[in-house]
Amino acid sequence: MRPRVRYWFLVAALWPAFYLTCVLTVVPLLKPLGIVAPAPPPELPGWFIALLMLHVGTILVGLTVFVLCLVHLFRESALTGRSKVVWTVLLVGASIVAAPFYVWWHTSERANPTMGGMA
Repeated sequence: MRPRVRYWFLVAALWPAFYLTCVLTVVPLLKPLGIVAPAPPPELPGWFIALLMLHVGTILVGLTVFVLCLVHLFRESALTGRSKVVWTVLLVGASIVAAPFYVWWHTSERANPTMGGMA
């Protein structure tokens, strides 16, 4: 995998964790700061629609990274059977945490010089 693609893949793998951290810290502060009204308005505000679109985009990015990591994992010839099982369990069970580590450790040229990352 080319370095530029690898770094964008890493950014995509890190985005869901970053987004989840921001949402869990910022959204609870909206009501005490008076940004969110106590009763829902009859029409959805624009910021809510933007947040909803960002949320859906984050879900799509997370699913795409998950699928690409699994495809890369099963095409990777340098990993043995036991390592593949461990990475599969980690990616399925804790993708938001495991995907950035997998991308960083297993998609570089030096990780598998014969395959060169994602072919």
